[in-house]
Amino acid sequence: MQRRQIIYIWTLIVLTAIHLLFANVYQRIYAYMNTINQLNTFLVSSILIRGTLLIIIVLAGFTCIRYFKKYLPIYLGLFLINFLLFFFL
Repeated sequence: MQRRQIIYIWTLIVLTAIHLLFANVYQRIYAYMNTINQLNTFLVSSILIRGTLLIIIVLAGFTCIRYFKKYLPIYLGLFLINFLLFFFL
C-alpha cells in the first residue's frame, strides 16, 4: 500500500468512529440540552456537524475510489455504515 492509500483509509476509519461516537451519545446530549433550554442550538449545530462530516466522508470516499479501485470494498463498507446509521440509531 502506498502512503497516500493508508492515509485515506485511516481518515475514513477515524471519521466513521467519530460519527459512531456522536450517534451513541446523541440522545444523552439531546436530553441534557433540553433541560438547560439550549435544544435549538444543539439541533442546529448537530445538523451542521453531521452534514459536514458526511460530506467529508463522501468526498474522501469518491476520491479514494477514483484513484485506488483495489480498496473499493473498504470504502463502500464505511460509506454504508455512515449512511445507514441514521436509520438504526
